[in-house]
Amino acid sequence: MIGIASFGLAGAQTTHKVAAGETLYGLAVNYGVSQEAIIKANPGLESTTLKAGQTIVVPERLEKEAPVAGAVKTMHKVARKETLFGIAKNYGLTLDQLLAANPDIKADGSNLKKGKFLVIPYTQAEVEAWHEAHPTGLKHIKLAVVLPLTSGKTEARRSLEFYRGLLMAVDHFKAQGIDTDITAIDEPAADRSLTPVVGKLRESRANFVIGPLYPDHFSEVSRLAAETDMMGWVLPFSSKYIGLKTDAKVRMVNTPDEIKAAVMARLLKKAVVRPKVIFLHGGNTGNELIFSAALRNALVAEGITVDDLHVSTAEELKPRLSADSHNLFFIESHDPARAKTLGEAIGRLAIIAPTTKVSALVTSDLTATGTLPSSTLHTADAFVFTDCFPANAPTVAMEREYARWFKDPIQDVTPRMALLGYDLGLHLLTGLGKYGTRFSTQKMQAEPVQSHIRFEQVPGQAGLVNTAAYLIHYKRGTTGAELIQAK
Repeated sequence: MIGIASFGLAGAQTTHKVAAGETLYGLAVNYGVSQEAIIKANPGLESTTLKAGQTIVVPERLEKEAPVAGAVKTMHKVARKETLFGIAKNYGLTLDQLLAANPDIKADGSNLKKGKFLVIPYTQAEVEAWHEAHPTGLKHIKLAVVLPLTSGKTEARRSLEFYRGLLMAVDHFKAQGIDTDITAIDEPAADRSLTPVVGKLRESRANFVIGPLYPDHFSEVSRLAAETDMMGWVLPFSSKYIGLKTDAKVRMVNTPDEIKAAVMARLLKKAVVRPKVIFLHGGNTGNELIFSAALRNALVAEGITVDDLHVSTAEELKPRLSADSHNLFFIESHDPARAKTLGEAIGRLAIIAPTTKVSALVTSDLTATGTLPSSTLHTADAFVFTDCFPANAPTVAMEREYARWFKDPIQDVTPRMALLGYDLGLHLLTGLGKYGTRFSTQKMQAEPVQSHIRFEQVPGQAGLVNTAAYLIHYKRGTTGAELIQAK
């Protein structure tokens, strides 16, 4: 029999001479111990008996707890002539952050008096710095995948490719000493219950579940996540989930239209001086109209001028040009014939109006299908909105590696499903390996191959969405392209 002994280290202590205006709460915050611990170390002491000049014993905290943004870091005693703005600046806070931590202080500082103690909260930067210095990463990670892998249908083929890419990411992390268990479960058809699968997910005790594919199954995984200590679940494909507003554990890789439009508007404002966006309507489907309406609203919200046209030729477009703006013609329709005609018209417009800034603005759907080849994009000085990198050396190398592993070429779709699976795996495993159960919205240091993943909290939504996106500028007169990334 082996006896296991547990030894407790007696805490060191210090003494503190109470200054005028100090409180027991303030001392507890300053020294990082509880008020109860201070009272226990000073028999007879109560919060109401703390007086200036009094010497008290303060026990030393044995273990520093992880700070949280907005939580109390220290107390600041106001000196003569100090201002709220100056105090906030000294601690790296905004005025709003300081006021939020001290709701009894008036915004104009009229009741800020010498000797008053102010709560100083931790900033997000301080929290991140603390955790960088105190890593809490997991060495054993459990993932579960729920996707249709064997049905033989198109979605199964793509899901299988995605899963294989995830396996390649797991292999990448083996060299870093991180073990990963993956439970792969074949998702039943959309009209069948997911209940048997949910039972297997419970048994897996996964940190994250990736999937399912079919919207009819979303609610069952959402309930499982809410009922267990699962950290979260990831929707890799769907951009539509009504539970996003209430489900805090969901992460959506494919960004919903309204949020995607807001990101696109911000990118455009960053990339273009005095932009004016002219919507070229006609030949649109329902989904295109929905995104177009969302984009229009987002542009207006960013203060960008918008206009509308239903014409097709350069001569018809020319009268709506603004001499003092960068005119961007948004090709709304994904109809190949109309999109091609409009792309060529915008290129010609640059010739017949050489002193005016003219560009096309399109989403990556048109380039992925080859409807607008690179030659047309360069002629139209196009800005292409996308959530994945264009083909480059790393993507080509990964495609070759995939073919070597699985004896099967990657499907010619955008984004490449295997690379999306790899990049999502890279994001999850990097985060879990570095931050452990704290992993949520932190920026990853790992370099993606095709699809950058940046989950963020969006106002009005409980869940997290991927807001990583780019504009690719095919500059007129060149053969290259500039990648403009969202911040």
